[in-house]
Amino acid sequence: MGFFKNLFNKTELEPTSNKDGRDFSSFNNFGQIGDIFSYHRYSNIPLTIQSALAVHRIIEHRKSDAINNRSIYHSLRYVDLTDRDLSHFEKFDNEIRNSLFCVASMNKNGFIREKAIRYILEKPSKTTFSFILFRLSDWVPSIREVTKCIFSYIWSQTPL
Repeated sequence: MGFFKNLFNKTELEPTSNKDGRDFSSFNNFGQIGDIFSYHRYSNIPLTIQSALAVHRIIEHRKSDAINNRSIYHSLRYVDLTDRDLSHFEKFDNEIRNSLFCVASMNKNGFIREKAIRYILEKPSKTTFSFILFRLSDWVPSIREVTKCIFSYIWSQTPL
């Protein structure tokens, strides 16, 4: 019984170094992003960076699938994110940050989705486009309206 108590009372398992053998190179699907994000909160900076790069690689590699793949929402909505995580994303360069916010834009929590979409809409890119389109049909009216207003502005500023 003591084993289960120790196992379930821990809130985070923290790797002690990047030499723990964790290799994200074989992760290639949206469904694996949740597993990668479990390493995002660790104090092990190299592992945190490695996990963010892996998320970015998957988003970049599979961005064309995002618009055609409704299962992306089901794969990403349960990624455990908080406001603190979103502020942590600011430490990464723009491309990686955009990918992390794309994942957050699919979160089950409407407050997280809204903050993520506001960030994405400030710095849109080809990668973020399909994630913006998803939020145009968000079931929360305020998210849908924010996305629609800013998307309309971006569209009007884009030369054809």
